Amino acid sequence: MGSYQLHFLRNKEKLEVDFLIAKKQQPILSIEAKQSDSELNTNFVSFCKKIGLKHHIQIIHQPDIWQRKNIENIDVVIASADLILPYFV
Repeated sequence: MGSYQLHFLRNKEKLEVDFLIAKKQQPILSIEAKQSDSELNTNFVSFCKKIGLKHHIQIIHQPDIWQRKNIENIDVVIASADLILPYFV
C-alpha cells in the first residue's frame, strides 16, 4: 500500500492547498474544500503544475454539482459533498 502523508501547503503568493496527499514524499492529490465556489481558480492550476500534481478534487457544500475536466493535464473533479463522499464512506 505504501506510506502516505497529509500536508497543508501555501506558497509565497499565498495560494494554498487545504489538503495535499503525498506518497513516498511525492505529491499525488490535492483537495480543496469550498462553501459554494464551483469555479477553479486559474492561478491554482499553475500552482498544481509547479509542484507536479496530476489530480485535484474540489469538494463544495452546494448540492448537485459534478464536473470532471482536464485542465492543462491536471485531472480535476469539482463535486458536491453529497455526491462525492458516498464513494468513500
